[in-house]
Parts: sequence; structure tokens; C-alpha cells
Amino acid sequence: MHLSERLGSRAGKTDSLISMYWNVLLRGLGMSMLGLFVPIYIYKIGADWGGMIGGLQLVAGYMLIQRLLIALVTIWVGGLVNKLSFRWSVLLGSFLTVLYYLLPSLIDGSLMLVVAMALITSFSIPFYWLSRLSILAVDGEHKSFGKEMGIVTLLERGGAILAPVVGGVVAQVFGFKTLFAVGVVIISVSTVPLFYMKHHQHDGGVSWAGFKSWFKDIKNRHLVMSFVGEGMDGFVTSFYWPLYIFLMIGSLEVLGGLISVTMFFSVLTVLLASRWFDKKRAVGGKEDEKMFWWFGGLFAVTRVLRAGFGNLIGLFSIDLVTKLIAPLYWIPFGGYVCSAGKKAGGLRFYVYREVVYSLAIVVVSGVVLLVLGFGWRWWGIFGLSAFGVLLTMKLAKES
Repeated sequence: MHLSERLGSRAGKTDSLISMYWNVLLRGLGMSMLGLFVPIYIYKIGADWGGMIGGLQLVAGYMLIQRLLIALVTIWVGGLVNKLSFRWSVLLGSFLTVLYYLLPSLIDGSLMLVVAMALITSFSIPFYWLSRLSILAVDGEHKSFGKEMGIVTLLERGGAILAPVVGGVVAQVFGFKTLFAVGVVIISVSTVPLFYMKHHQHDGGVSWAGFKSWFKDIKNRHLVMSFVGEGMDGFVTSFYWPLYIFLMIGSLEVLGGLISVTMFFSVLTVLLASRWFDKKRAVGGKEDEKMFWWFGGLFAVTRVLRAGFGNLIGLFSIDLVTKLIAPLYWIPFGGYVCSAGKKAGGLRFYVYREVVYSLAIVVVSGVVLLVLGFGWRWWGIFGLSAFGVLLTMKLAKES
């Protein structure tokens, strides 16, 4: 008998979502403590032999290798997820993530270590994210995807309020090895709720032939463009924005504190955005699409303007404005993705999405490598992020 039944709680999809929510909260705490500082860790390894440009190049090279490998293995991993079940796949992805952070806590930084980390994430990312997104899409309800995206965002940001500043202090005072060791413990604990998750029915196999057919289908053109844009913005914002702040202010503690404070204020917008999106979607017509387009446009503007700020007050201000607007863009975006995923059956859809997302990052990484030698490098990098956001506007078709 499943544990939820013995405890008298609701079983089935609600039970799986609750297990997933607990994992999101705990994993978000660990990832917010670690993920913010991984780009800086890799940058420092590259900067030791190539200065600032060498460090920035190594970060782009790391992502190029990682995402190229993910694009190559995701179809195969998707087949394994289909056989293993979502629960065991999420667990496997989580354990590989533990290994990813365990290595730099035990081994001194080197180019070989960076390559090894890229290799591990090429499997940990698809195993975890294909399953997590499929669970949210298959078990969620179309009419309440805004609420469910709000819950996920709130849990992730709730864990991210204190984690960055704590991570910055640990890294600054005790070093990266200690930071990664602490994060390994937290991420390990995040796997416990997954044992309470029930098995899911899957939507069949995936293949390169199936991906080719899906990619070439003109009905999916808006999805392909949106996932390309998502990859462009995700890469720049996850890796080069924290690096930019660090290079401007030179302190891991201040970087962590800045992100923690702006994340705290953004929680208020999450609560507003989730309710607002569901209400506008229920009205029908173009109401929710207008919300997505309007705030998506504002969001794109803030993305590129980040290059114009270089002091603490300016960086704090633009990050705060961006994070206040972000939920009003990301929650509709996430709701549309879940709707498309539910309509497509879940797993197959997210496998093909991951391939497109990763290939987009491979291309953008190459572009970043080209622009790093120019004085306008940051305008170019953050301009790519803004252009990516604009490409996602097509996703409103899934309303």
C-alpha cells in the first residue's frame, strides 16, 4: 500500500504533485545556494590562465559542451525515462546532481573538472527535468495552470530568498569546496519526498525520427521558436548575469545578498501573477495573451538594459525591476508550456523541447564566444537574452 493511502491523504495525481512540490522547495534551496556561484567558479578557473576574457570564454565553452551533449543524449534518456518511470528518473537525476556538486567539493578546480561537470549534467538535467515537467503537465489542470505555476515559482523563490546570501558568505569565508559540500547535503535531502510519488502512465517512445517529424510540422513552429528563445534567455540570465554582477562589484557576499533581497520582493508579484493569469484565461478571448505580450515586452527591455548599470545601486535597481516583472511573464509562459505538454501527452513533448532548447544554447554559446572580444560585449550578450524573450511571444498560441 502506498504511504499516502496509509496516512489517509489524497492519492493519485494530487499526491504526486505534493511530492513534487516538496522536492521543488528543498531542491530550490540547494540550487539557489549553489547554482548562482557555479558560473563564477568556472570563470575563476578560466581566469587563472586567460584573464577575464579567458574566464568568460570557459563559461561559454562549458555550456556549449554541456548542451551539445544534452542534445545528443536526450532522445536516449527519454526512452529510459519511459521505461524507468517519472519517480525513478527524477531520483536518478537528483543523485547525478549530487555527484555534480560533490566533485568540486573534493577535487581542485581544473579544465578536466569542468569537462567532467559538463558530462554529468548532460545526464542529470534530462533525467530530472523531463520527468518533473511531465508530472506537472500530466497531473495538472488546464484551468489552474497559473495557480500551479505560481506554487512552483513561489516554492523555488521561497527557497531562494536566503540561500544566495548564505551561499555567498560560505563561498567568501570558507571557499567553494565547503559551499558545494553544504549544497550536496541539501540536494540529497530533497530526494526524500520523491519516494512518496506514485507511478505514471507514459505516452510511448521517443525517437530521432519522431523529433524530425515534430520539428518539421508547421503546426509546431511557434513551439520551436519559443523554446529557442527560452534557451537564449535562460543561458544568458543563469550564467552571465551573476557573472556580470560579480565582475562589477567583486564580492560573492554582496552578489548573494543582492539576489536574496530582490528575490524576496518578487514573491509578492508571484502571488498576483498566478491569480491574474487564471482569471484572464477563464474570461476567454485574448485577455491572457495580452497580459503575456505586454509584460513580455517590458521584460525584454529590462533584459537588455542590464548592460547599462555598473554600480551596486544600479545593479540592485535593474535586478529588482526585472524580478518584479518576471512572474507576470514567466507564469503565463509556464502555463502555456504545461498546456501544450498536457495536450501532447507529456514526456514526448518535453524530450523534443529539451533538444531544441539545448541546440539553441549551443548556437548562442558560439555567438557569445565571438562577441567577447569586443568592447560592447555585454550589450551584445544581454541583447541576445532580450531577443530570446521576444521569440517566446509566439507561445501565446497555446492559450
